[in-house]
Amino acid sequence: MYLALVVVTFQVLVSQQVNLGQPPVFAFAKKVTKGGTQTWAIKDDCAGNTWFATNAGLLRYDGSGWELYRLPSGTIVRSLELGDKNHIYVGGQGEFGYFTPDSRGRYRFTSLSAALPERDKNFGDVWHVVRYGNKIFF
Repeated sequence: MYLALVVVTFQVLVSQQVNLGQPPVFAFAKKVTKGGTQTWAIKDDCAGNTWFATNAGLLRYDGSGWELYRLPSGTIVRSLELGDKNHIYVGGQGEFGYFTPDSRGRYRFTSLSAALPERDKNFGDVWHVVRYGNKIFF
């Protein structure tokens, strides 16, 4: 009787999946996300969204679905940083600015690089966006 109890208990313990300390990993096909072939930066916000800087633009995952926000130029988003008031600051190819939600919750882009003097508008990729206190640096 005792031996049968030990064997049954051991069998149950061995059959348990051990993933302590290992979060579940999910893979999403490019067809599903529409985010392009490369991801350059990832940030999580306090609302439960995960933001991705990708070759196709700024990508948001809310836990159940994906939404892609493109730069007006259609270029790559290389870097991102979260700001106050739902601002998502991004740097891309020859462009930098921020996305904010409109009245329907759809994020719209505001270019900050458009305000540069004409002589400073010809630049390449913005690889880093850094938040320092309440300031954003590109």
